[in-house]
Amino acid sequence: MFRQIAEAGGHQVSKMLKVNLQPDGPVLAIVRCCKPTLTIASAKRASMYVLVVDREQLGVAAGNRARAIAAALRASGAWPFDITVVVKDRALENWLVADLEALRRQPRRFSVSASMVRRVEPDHADSVDALALLKQAAVGPHYDKKVDGARIAAHQHLEVAARHSRSLRHLLHVLNHPLYAVQCSRAVVP
Repeated sequence: MFRQIAEAGGHQVSKMLKVNLQPDGPVLAIVRCCKPTLTIASAKRASMYVLVVDREQLGVAAGNRARAIAAALRASGAWPFDITVVVKDRALENWLVADLEALRRQPRRFSVSASMVRRVEPDHADSVDALALLKQAAVGPHYDKKVDGARIAAHQHLEVAARHSRSLRHLLHVLNHPLYAVQCSRAVVP
């Protein structure tokens, strides 16, 4: 994903760090979990810190949740970089189903039904139970989050996925992808 963003002219993501946290946990607990990575980013002279978390089943709007977390992260120290939070709506799998062609490119592993297309397109990937859809689409062994997730991502085209996921468009906006540098509320067809 980050290679595609950089190739399109967006920000170069030089380091990605995993933060072990409960995405639906209290904001201050999330800040505590992020402190070590904030310190690393500061030491590495990062120009930007982007935290990407799942919304999971929280009833709070993704934008409100992102603003609350970002404000708490900024208030936690005098950080020499911009801090932005992107809340995936609802989980990584929602971004994976946003480009159904990535599944179709693997016919031995996935079967994309017409009902799946109707549920995801246009611009509905964030609102579906994506994990259930991927489990239904899996041919053979059960869907494996790590192995199959990496396979789908390797076949995915961000511009296509962004047409069907508002939360993915927001990440592209934050990372200055040329299609979404100005706005991310509406899908752009290149």
